[in-house]
This record gives sequence, structure tokens and C-alpha cells, in this order.
Amino acid sequence: MFTENKYYKWYTNIISIAKNRNSLSTYSEKHHIIPRSLGGSNDASNLVILTAKEHFICHLLLPKFTTGNDRHKMIYALNGMCNVKRDYQNRYTPSSRTYAIARRDFSIVHSSTISGRTLTNEHKAKISAGGKGRKDTLATIEKRRKSLTGKKRSPEQRDAMKLAQLNRPRAILSDDERKIDTQKRSLAQIGKHSGPKSEEHKAKISATLTGKYLGVAKSETTKLRMRKPKSEEHKKAISDARIAKYAAIRKAKSENP
Repeated sequence: MFTENKYYKWYTNIISIAKNRNSLSTYSEKHHIIPRSLGGSNDASNLVILTAKEHFICHLLLPKFTTGNDRHKMIYALNGMCNVKRDYQNRYTPSSRTYAIARRDFSIVHSSTISGRTLTNEHKAKISAGGKGRKDTLATIEKRRKSLTGKKRSPEQRDAMKLAQLNRPRAILSDDERKIDTQKRSLAQIGKHSGPKSEEHKAKISATLTGKYLGVAKSETTKLRMRKPKSEEHKKAISDARIAKYAAIRKAKSENP
């Protein structure tokens, strides 16, 4: 499992010193002498109390005297030591050089691990089940929005997106099924947005759409949909909306002549 080189000797020396001291008055962390991912147990004989710095150094040394898949696991563990911190932890912060080396090794191992990898149906099902019901935080949504703002898609990307939309189940629905699907989508949107769009939001939408469809010929399917007669309920909804619109305009003019 372990290659007995100088790094292994340094590792065992740290463990030996830690086991022989009485106790630590400062912040400390438990460490598995043989990592659990390599078959180590939670028995007291396999646990040792280390300082935050000692714990980090041990994980820094582990990839240096392991090989193959075991080394990959230790590099993943070191990456976690560098990046995963919780409120109740006071973990050691490595130097920028050490962090850069750790991230480089992790990047190499991670890319080689996932390159050409084929997921089983069982694995895909687990990934799908893990994402169901999960909601992004407002901070995550804002971060994603900023990363996409101003991003230009190439013609190839647009063609790929169009093809993906055509292959979606909605594209092959009948007219009646599409109506039901649209109603479901509409109901799902109710209450999703806190209120009407701001003037700034409206201006952005207007600027985005201005000139977008100039010179673009409508398909025959689109023309037929536009010519399709409206139901009485639809006509009444349009009429009521117009009446309310002009009533609001008249009211505004009377209040501010």
C-alpha cells in the first residue's frame, strides 16, 4: 500500500510524536493513520490527534508515498483539505505555492479520471435523483447570471441548441397536449416572480429584441397559428386588458393634467 521512501518516514515520525504527547491545548483535528478510503478503520488504534498544520502536512505527504489509484484518492483528499472549510473548523491555510502545486496535481488526476469515462445507467440515475428538488440559492443564481451576461454564442452553438430543442418531448406533442403542457408551465410560474418588471428590466428586454426579427420570414406553421381564430374567452381577456389599460391612462391624465 505504502512505498517506504523519505516521505513515508516523515509521515510516520509525525504520527509517532503525536501519539507520544499527552494532549493539545490548541485547536486539533482527528486523523486516520491509514485513510478510510484506503481501508483504514475508525478504531482508536488508527486515530491520532494532530494540530491543524500537522494534519495538513500529513495529507500533503500521503500522495508522495502512494501509487496508482491510491495516490489519486490521496490527491482528492488533499484538495479537500485545501478547499473545504466549515464554520467550526480552523484549518491550516497553505502557502500560495503549496496550494498551486496541490491544485495542479488535482487538475491532472481529475482530467485523466473523467476523460473518456462512460457512466452506467445506475450512476446516471443516482446523479438525476441527487439533483431533484434541489434549489439554487440567490447567490448562486446571481453568480450564474453574471457569468453569462454579455456572452456570445457561436452559430454552431445556436444550431446545436435548436437541434436539442427539436429533440425535446414538447416538440413532438399534439396541439391538445401542447395546450395542457403550456397551462402547466403557466401555473408553475404563478407567484414565482415577486412583482412586475422594473423599467430597467423592460428596457433591457426591449433593447435585446429590437431588430432581432427584422428580415426574418415567418414559417407557414407560425402564420397558421397567428391566423387561428381566438376563443371567446381569449377575446374577452384581451378586451378586458385593453379597457383596464386605457382606464389607467385616463386616470393618470386626470390626476396629472
